[in-house]
Amino acid sequence: SSSSSNSGSSGSSGSSSKRPPQPLAHIVTSNLEHDSILEPLQVLQRHGLAEVTIVPASHATGAVDVASIVAALQPNTCLVSVMLANNETGVIQPVAEIAQAVRAAAPSVLLHTDAAQVDCQSSLLFLFPLCRPLKKRLPISQGYW
Repeated sequence: SSSSSNSGSSGSSGSSSKRPPQPLAHIVTSNLEHDSILEPLQVLQRHGLAEVTIVPASHATGAVDVASIVAALQPNTCLVSVMLANNETGVIQPVAEIAQAVRAAAPSVLLHTDAAQVDCQSSLLFLFPLCRPLKKRLPISQGYW
């Protein structure tokens, strides 16, 4: 049967050198994200491939609280994804501040932002603090810096 084949291939040979199970990857995002971000994360979580924490935005401001994002970080967090501008409310999220706080708390965590709702010129202004460390590594035109 396939279940016995799976148990045999999973290393259950009675050996005492079994590795402890690795924690699942953890991803932090906000409840404001577009379905193109949320739905794949929900699939990963549903299939047991990742843990996902969805941080709610403030009802008063419509923005995600930087401290709430940092508080959601776990030792196995690998990615934080927060949109730059909400496509329904127009509220600009504090992406640069989130990036700085996440980098200070967990430097190895990757950062992602969906900036599709913001024009290029505005994006550069808001993302400059995020992109500045990349200037040394990427061949970017001097006109943008």
